[in-house]
Amino acid sequence: MKRSASLRRGLAPVLALALACSLSLPSSAFFWSKKTDAPYVEDFSKNGLTGSSITFDITDFTVRPDSKTPLSGVTIDSLPDPGAGSLCVGDQLLQPGAYVDATALSYAEVKMLATGDTRIKEKMDLDIQVTKLKMLKSNHQAQQYEMQDKVRGYYPNKIKETQLYIDCLNADLPVLEAHPAKEDAFSMTVMGTAYTERKEAGKAIVAACRLMDDPGKEIELGEYRGFPMKLCFDGAKFKVTMKQHLTHTAELSDDVVGNITRINNALEKIPQSLERHKENMARLHKELESAKEEAERPFAQEAELLEKSARLAELNTVLDNEEKGRGGEPARKLEEDEGRGNEKPSILKSLKEYERPAPVPYGAERGQEREAI
Repeated sequence: MKRSASLRRGLAPVLALALACSLSLPSSAFFWSKKTDAPYVEDFSKNGLTGSSITFDITDFTVRPDSKTPLSGVTIDSLPDPGAGSLCVGDQLLQPGAYVDATALSYAEVKMLATGDTRIKEKMDLDIQVTKLKMLKSNHQAQQYEMQDKVRGYYPNKIKETQLYIDCLNADLPVLEAHPAKEDAFSMTVMGTAYTERKEAGKAIVAACRLMDDPGKEIELGEYRGFPMKLCFDGAKFKVTMKQHLTHTAELSDDVVGNITRINNALEKIPQSLERHKENMARLHKELESAKEEAERPFAQEAELLEKSARLAELNTVLDNEEKGRGGEPARKLEEDEGRGNEKPSILKSLKEYERPAPVPYGAERGQEREAI
């Protein structure tokens, strides 16, 4: 464990007492640190009855040789032997590499459940496994709901939309093919005038742009290759739209001949656009079938989850019943031990009589961190 301290020197006698009496109780928790020239955490131990919780907080971790070194946090380097117990913060089990900062040490309880009962270790392992399996099942169900939504809504709508494009392009293609573009036979009508020269037709289009009274309103421009043309302005550029069943758009520039080329290219893209939408339709149908399969696919680890959940419930019932049967036996045993007049002083009594100093506010600067073996 890595720890640094905002601890009190007054705790040292109590920790020494804990070390001296560690053999008087059946369960113990020990913390060792690597000793170097740099600040390190002083070794200490705590004891408790089997089945009890041994708790630790910020005041248990003292930095040496300078106890004024501010606490940064605790990093879990290794865990107790499974037969000895498990380390946790609150109800959350800790894993190797977990980091607990000073704030958590101040306001949350770090504890080791000391136990010689292998059933408790099994219960803790099952808690982790069942929680993980439930999370996996939740993610699986969320994915199923998403696929179900797509099966009911997204894919049918996309297929319908794509089919509409295909139908319109299929209707426009014969019109385009019936009016092929020829280098020696150009023909375009602009503002009621037929042009056989590309340059003159381009000039007429530019002139029509300058004559627009209301840039926000489309005007009838003419006709090209069987497609009626309209002129519009989108706030930045002039555009020519051509429509029979689907709208085809060409942006205009100051190049009068280039504008004719752009208008022609917009129509020439109809066959490629039709093929692209057909490919998209095939992909959508394939994805729809996959989504249906995913929506119906059961959770692969359902049997494992049921088995481990049943075993966990069984262990919880047995352990809870045993705990109720014991009642206050551990507490009574401690009181009896204190009244026997043993030569060894009572840890519990010493800890009860010890008055903990007021906690030192945790500084913004992170302190030194050391590893515990």
